[in-house]
Amino acid sequence: PYRPVSAIIFRGGQGHENSYHTCFAVNLLGALVGAVEVPGGTTGWPAVTLGYPGMDGPSNLKWSVYKGLDGFLQNERFGGSSGMSHPNVPPHGEWPIAMPKLKHQPGLLDIQPIGAFKYIAGGSDREEVWKKLGATGKYKPEMMIGLSGNKLISVGNHDAMAQALSEIPFIVISDVFNTETTEGFADIVLPDTCFLEEEQWSNGLAQNFNHAWGMDDWCYHSSQRVVQPQAQRRPNYDVGLEILDRLGKEWGRDLIAEVNARFNRVYPIKDEYQLNPTDRPTTAEVGDRIVRSMFGPEYDWEWFKENGFIRWPKIVEEAYWMWFLDARVPIYMEYLAHMGEEVEKINKETGIGMAPDHYTPLISWFPCTIHRVKDPEYDLYCYSYRDILHHASSTMEQPWLDEASRMNPYTYNITLNTATGKRNGLNDGDTVEVESYQGRKVSGTVKLMEGHHPQTIGIAGTAGHWAKGQPIARGRGTNFDNLLPTDFEHMDPVCGNIETAVRVKVRKITPRKND
Repeated sequence: PYRPVSAIIFRGGQGHENSYHTCFAVNLLGALVGAVEVPGGTTGWPAVTLGYPGMDGPSNLKWSVYKGLDGFLQNERFGGSSGMSHPNVPPHGEWPIAMPKLKHQPGLLDIQPIGAFKYIAGGSDREEVWKKLGATGKYKPEMMIGLSGNKLISVGNHDAMAQALSEIPFIVISDVFNTETTEGFADIVLPDTCFLEEEQWSNGLAQNFNHAWGMDDWCYHSSQRVVQPQAQRRPNYDVGLEILDRLGKEWGRDLIAEVNARFNRVYPIKDEYQLNPTDRPTTAEVGDRIVRSMFGPEYDWEWFKENGFIRWPKIVEEAYWMWFLDARVPIYMEYLAHMGEEVEKINKETGIGMAPDHYTPLISWFPCTIHRVKDPEYDLYCYSYRDILHHASSTMEQPWLDEASRMNPYTYNITLNTATGKRNGLNDGDTVEVESYQGRKVSGTVKLMEGHHPQTIGIAGTAGHWAKGQPIARGRGTNFDNLLPTDFEHMDPVCGNIETAVRVKVRKITPRKND
């Protein structure tokens, strides 16, 4: 059947205190009119692949969904290292939903089992929350190992994150250049390689963003090294092997053999290609085993170095899998009603204040804190959006991208509706200060534009760097995230998503500069 209607939601809808009900409602729209996983309708990340034609047995490119308990969907795998396609990795599903239980866990998953990631480790109110939950003193990390990522400026409230990082006794970070996090908090910084200096076999395996929708071909690609690692840069894979080797000698264990055994358990790979306890494989050697297991012995790593990728046709049962599966789609969220009863008990015992009204089985809309700000001075809704030129906070240091960004009038500027800007006495190029209703401030250059809702103000990407190790990115753009509160009040009480919009006011802080 053709259903030429579609409703799509991503981070813009997820990043609010009412996100669980909002996302459920939008996703249900397609199901109600039969427009899910059909031509012209809403299709998700490819959920079913039968693997490369003619290849039997386990494979990293075989995954599916199936009718599980009570007729609801279960997934065989999500990502490259989970799946029923390998006998040692059992299937995993979210149903039945776990009930909230007070177990005094600092990560909040006991009282809020929906949603895997919570704000709390870097929250401004974490000590207060832990005290109420009886979890004080249970979160005591002795060290942190980071592989890239700039936590200080990429989550929310910089001061809260800085406090959290400062309490970790020992921090090691591997990155391609110094960041605000490494310069401020890392005890050891290991120079990592960039994608041009390393070989990679796993990028083509993950479901997310890696495979075409609909009837377009399947495709697996490898990444090949273009230049040798410069200076003292080393792939974090090689560094990890050396750390395992050294620690193993100190502890009296062969940690690499243990990791090899775990690799064989986790990755669906044919027996003849599995790692032996004594193997110390390079990335390319592991990749060679993976690709030969998936595609056959003739498609080895050297073949992929020569050809780059392999593609094969998709069949209808893979592309539009839902119509070949007798499964149920929930409309009435009865489990939320049962969860709400437990939430009420936890609230009474702890005073934590999870909003029980969100635990209703009927899809509902709930106002967020940004809707409840009464001070008319904070009359704008500030949001962040993904700039097409950049990825998170990690690409502003790339010279070509920086050059393109400076030609784009929006990437490094704060955008505002033209009429709203004029009403506030603003013109293109003015330096402005944006202040949240909680007193957090950022500044930048304003760009007025049409097509911008008059009650909103936009800040692109995760810019606003000040690290000395990023001389190109330093001083470019504005960091939106510092405006965001990271506390219990500003998260979805059902799944823990933090609020990613904030009420602000804007004012000019310097006269307009001459061109």
